[in-house]
Amino acid sequence: MPEKLVNPFIEKIAKEFQEAGATKWEILKIIQQLKGLELDKKQTLKNAFEQLKKINPDAAKVFYSFRKMRVFTSKEKLEPFNRGNITKSLVNETRLNRQLAEKISSEVEEKLKTLGTRYFTTSLIRDMAAEKLLEFGQTKTYYRYSRLGLPVFDAEKKITAKEAVPENEISRQYNWLAAVPQKAKELHFKQKIFLHGIHDYSTKPFAASFLLPCAQKNHPFSFLELQGIFFTQAKNTTIQPALRGLNEFFAKPLEKKSAAETKATAVFALEQLNQSYMHNTGHFTPAVTLNMSPGEETEMPQRQKEKAVEFAKHFAKAFQAGKSRHFALAAAIDSRYKLKLFEKTHSMIFLNCQKQKKFLFTEQIHGSTSTLGMAAELFQEKFFDKKAGSPKEDMLAALKALQEAFSEKEKRISTPECDNAIIVRAQKPENFAEKISVISAEAKKALKSGTGIFIESDWQTGIEENMGLLKNGLQKNFHAMDADEMESLFSKNALACTIEKRE
Repeated sequence: MPEKLVNPFIEKIAKEFQEAGATKWEILKIIQQLKGLELDKKQTLKNAFEQLKKINPDAAKVFYSFRKMRVFTSKEKLEPFNRGNITKSLVNETRLNRQLAEKISSEVEEKLKTLGTRYFTTSLIRDMAAEKLLEFGQTKTYYRYSRLGLPVFDAEKKITAKEAVPENEISRQYNWLAAVPQKAKELHFKQKIFLHGIHDYSTKPFAASFLLPCAQKNHPFSFLELQGIFFTQAKNTTIQPALRGLNEFFAKPLEKKSAAETKATAVFALEQLNQSYMHNTGHFTPAVTLNMSPGEETEMPQRQKEKAVEFAKHFAKAFQAGKSRHFALAAAIDSRYKLKLFEKTHSMIFLNCQKQKKFLFTEQIHGSTSTLGMAAELFQEKFFDKKAGSPKEDMLAALKALQEAFSEKEKRISTPECDNAIIVRAQKPENFAEKISVISAEAKKALKSGTGIFIESDWQTGIEENMGLLKNGLQKNFHAMDADEMESLFSKNALACTIEKRE
């Protein structure tokens, strides 16, 4: 049964029509035509609006703009404006009597309607409500209700001067208000995309693959040197740093050490890194890479190269035996024969460095430069929903918005060369190939080179279908059964691979 109409709802429509510019005679005419119709609220509103469009198109246009008012909420969602939320906030946070709270929320709503814009932030609405508290003589209540934080001007000065801005939340507010392009912001709040690390949008790259130098201190003081490097680099990126060439770092201190001492060093280094990465709480798992062709990027005597490989073997074995791993382990290899250096290959990622060096930032993301400017997610089901308009047009618009966000961030962090990453959540396999082809086609139109699109899913498809992802400009960590299959994948330009026996 449809919901019975009640007078307050009709009165509310009448009031909003009047605020939009309709005359009392026009409103009365509409209400008379509504009488006797058994409609629920949604149908009643639609019917009334259609009548208003016929008799007063200008008022209908204004009323429509009222109904389209949206709020960027603190929960990072884009929601319809509802003055009841102001009332609720005032009552819950300040214990203001409901009658006064409703009066304030009503006046704030009236003021918002005169501004002629569709989008508002909760901070703007809170400031307007706080101003009304002062007008009504509620000074103590005003102080309880007002926001804490920096003005945009002061925050911008600190960010431009590379000074620390207190509290991540203030940085987030600044970036949402003044830095992130509007379209990308809208899509994020509509939960069609997700932009990671917004608090660092104006100041830091999302991740970096840092090449460890050869340790300058003798064993065991090299551990303290490694720890110092780790925490220094951790300040420069949003997520904890990806370390590259760990085995080369220990090559010089181990040059004259025995096999037993090399093994002990590898085990202790694993424990130390596990503790350093323990506080990583984000969605992404940082990576540590072993270089199985040591000396390529740094000059190294033959004995040190041998120790670097020996350390890598012991480190990998200890990593695979461990139960708690707070980072991902990768090995950069240029041929299948480097796999023979490892007793086991499970739980590791192998980077294809046959043609050029690759950099692993996180367990999911690899690139061709040592810096990852920004990581974003794209929720494909939002674009292929039956209610959606044109998936191609919507996808192109989203990808263009992401590219605009990437470009703006690159300018702000002054990074000469970096990669960016888009992760596509593929939760449902239905029509996967068709959807991927749409994403790929629109990506070629919208994205600059250096942006990788990575597929992440809980379901697996065949190797040949997976390889088709590369042809479409998308990537993932492929799964191979053995060295032969990995070599085949690498020959087809797979960038990263894991080797695990399948049941």
